[in-house]
Amino acid sequence: MSRASLLLLIFLVLPAGCSPAPSGACLATSGRAGPGDPIWLFEGHDYRWRDLSHRLAFLRAGLSAPAGDEPPEVALGLTGGDWSTGEVWSDVPVYRVGWSLLRSDRLRAVYGSTALTIDPSGTSSVVVTLERGKLPADTVAVAALRGACFDADRPLADGAPPPYEGRQGWAPRALGAAVGEVQQGREELRFEVSATFAPGAFDRPPMNHVVPCARVDAVIDWVVLLAETGAVREGQVTAADQWHTRGDSWTAIQPLLDDHPLELQGRAGPAFAAPLLRSWRFELNPGERWPGSYLRGWSARLGSFDYDPDTGRAVLGLHAGISNSSLLQESDLAVRYRADVALLQLDDVEAELVRGEVRGEQDGAGPWIHPIVPAPEGS
Repeated sequence: MSRASLLLLIFLVLPAGCSPAPSGACLATSGRAGPGDPIWLFEGHDYRWRDLSHRLAFLRAGLSAPAGDEPPEVALGLTGGDWSTGEVWSDVPVYRVGWSLLRSDRLRAVYGSTALTIDPSGTSSVVVTLERGKLPADTVAVAALRGACFDADRPLADGAPPPYEGRQGWAPRALGAAVGEVQQGREELRFEVSATFAPGAFDRPPMNHVVPCARVDAVIDWVVLLAETGAVREGQVTAADQWHTRGDSWTAIQPLLDDHPLELQGRAGPAFAAPLLRSWRFELNPGERWPGSYLRGWSARLGSFDYDPDTGRAVLGLHAGISNSSLLQESDLAVRYRADVALLQLDDVEAELVRGEVRGEQDGAGPWIHPIVPAPEGS
């Protein structure tokens, strides 16, 4: 497929229902990369509050759509309740985001964002439809996450009793983002995009009274990779654990997955392979009277990666965990985790994969940007 063929693709977002425009600090970005252009992927994130556990009012972690050869920015943000913002106490977000850079003459990409409104059910999804233009029938197509943003600073559903507001944050009982498998038709490509932010009752009666009225805005960023030849192998990992932490302080909560190896058996022969993150999801305290929890931190990120082209076997490490460890721990913590990944293989001995990360501390809650500075070639 030529570069001109790619430019003939007209990409339309056709949700099953109304798709709102992004609002607040959740930004939508789009773009495309042609053959040989750098293609940037999001490999997940870690967040941790330095001092305390908090409600969750705003979360942003992902990559902007790059322009030309310039690297994207890492879009970040974290806000809890008034104990994080300086109204009562100020806390410091500590962050880590993984990224990767792909380059191949046989690979193209389209970047997009999908805006959703999550109602009190806790999950919202739409189907994204892309016109396939002159894509050959044997094109390999796979979607991956490029990031996610959740913003609770929006009006509650009609009839919500005062005085609680969404901007004060919620105690999550579920949190996650996902892109589905790309379905190829004769005239279009389709895949599902979903976002989960489910508030739960906890220790604040005003908040608990309006949980059934909660609304959260979300923007899920995605990238669709298109290859002339190659293969895709999908994989999934799940984990669960629980800790009795009620009434304790600074409980040592261990990670669910600490570079846990997941084997992905691809096709033998392709010279190049790269890992993709397609979803992450936490469920907290299922079946509990108070299913929500304040959060100290969480992790949903890809780790080490090894690939043998002779056998097509790859081993991908995964990191995952969530914690309410703090000075005040007002509930036990049980968690279920799931992540979907994929292995993209290309018949291209010249293809390039560079992986890296950004990390640091941010002086105060809210949104911020961290630039990507790749290492010089040959370093």
